[in-house]
Amino acid sequence: MGKGAIPITTKLTKAEIKISNLIGKNLKKNNIYFAGIDFIDQKLNGDINVTSPTGLKTYFDLTNINLAKTFWNGLRA
Repeated sequence: MGKGAIPITTKLTKAEIKISNLIGKNLKKNNIYFAGIDFIDQKLNGDINVTSPTGLKTYFDLTNINLAKTFWNGLRA
């Protein structure tokens, strides 16, 4: 988005969900509970953002869903 892309909401494909679940299990094993992954054409783009995942504000602006709040509330549970 920093290069001028226009964000939109979309649903993950079955392939993206499968990849996300596999990556999520491995991240949890390493005590990483918040990360961002990038897909291009249903393929992992090669990076997993664990130090500075972005997109929370953009997602909120598009959906009015506060994922940051959901994340922090989930850690307390």
